[in-house]
Amino acid sequence: MTELIYDVAVLGAGPAGIASAISARRFGARVLLVEKYGMVGGMSTTGMLNVWCGDSKSKIFNEIVSKTTKTMPSGRRVFAPEVLKPLYIEMLENAGVETLLHTTVTGVSVENGVIKSVTAYNKSGEMQIKANTYIDCTGDGDVAYLAGVPFEMGRSDGLTQPVTVEFMIGGVDDSRAIYREAHVDDKLKAKMQEYLKDGKIPFPVGMIILLESLEPNVAYCNMTNVIGIDGTNAFELTKAEFEARKQIPKIIEFLRNEVQGYENCVAISSSVYAGVRESRRFKGGYTLTPSDIQGARTFDDWLVYGADYCFGVHNPNGKVENISEKPQETGGTYTIPYGCFTPVGVKNLMLAGRCISGDHYAHSSYRVMPICFAMGEGVGTSVAYAIKNNKVATELTLEDIKNVQNLIK
Repeated sequence: MTELIYDVAVLGAGPAGIASAISARRFGARVLLVEKYGMVGGMSTTGMLNVWCGDSKSKIFNEIVSKTTKTMPSGRRVFAPEVLKPLYIEMLENAGVETLLHTTVTGVSVENGVIKSVTAYNKSGEMQIKANTYIDCTGDGDVAYLAGVPFEMGRSDGLTQPVTVEFMIGGVDDSRAIYREAHVDDKLKAKMQEYLKDGKIPFPVGMIILLESLEPNVAYCNMTNVIGIDGTNAFELTKAEFEARKQIPKIIEFLRNEVQGYENCVAISSSVYAGVRESRRFKGGYTLTPSDIQGARTFDDWLVYGADYCFGVHNPNGKVENISEKPQETGGTYTIPYGCFTPVGVKNLMLAGRCISGDHYAHSSYRVMPICFAMGEGVGTSVAYAIKNNKVATELTLEDIKNVQNLIK
């Protein structure tokens, strides 16, 4: 078995993982970034979601935005996933991060609350990864799960938000195409409900979410919808992949027949995998709540600041209707405290990304990519700071965290 030894092992190379690895390496730690797919970037590249929902004060995120992003008349900030791919590679290589793709975590060895090693597998065989500190950026919290950290899934009835395959549409008339206007066009909404009633489009497709593109005559579509899926169950994920992709031709037919500017549209590409909005949320030193977000709370021990997004709950029932128990809108930018990133029971493991400690509705706000970049930057910096000062990453004092805050402001 191949043995790999690093200061920091970052598992998962989506936005949280990229930012964790770059920030830890920039602060002097030797870092290994591990990713199961053949490209880094997660939903922003292989997931083909081309819009930044929400915002944060992450320096790494703002660096990416400044080089790739355009604000459209609708207010959306969009980018081209193919442009992000070489930029991420350049940033990782310039920082000196060692990256290992096509590699899946298969096991975790824990003794007395300390991870001794993480086992991974790829075409080269089984590998044992040893590090001072591990950062779980897998989205589903695979490392934390294998290490035995307690977690929750979904809302009180166990239902999670729908799973979606993003896809790219060509043949769009840029001068006439509908984007954000589709959300408030009652006539078009009624037409969608008519298609659903007549079986011309499969439930739970129902929302018209079309995204502007930097590529000419192209739009991105966020309309496939599969409900009742456990994003940590491979059999259910397979079902979601099949169901979502079968929905695409029907969606194209609806767009061609009913939506302005899409009369000649065609599906030209789809994401590598179905995007999972919500799965495991792990128990940490603190659990973020909707009241923290609504109150724009500033925690003394924050690792993320300037976080900004609504409670973005896609209905787990699949119906296009208001959710009665959904919290009111947020009260402004908010922070996320250190305790949300420190899983209970494991001393040398940190969390970053949508698997951190928060409830179902708080999660619907912080799960978006700009905030995940900020999580990774805060966690990666705090881990490297801990190693440099001979401290345990999950046992930093408030004074230590204040020092980390000065590094990421």
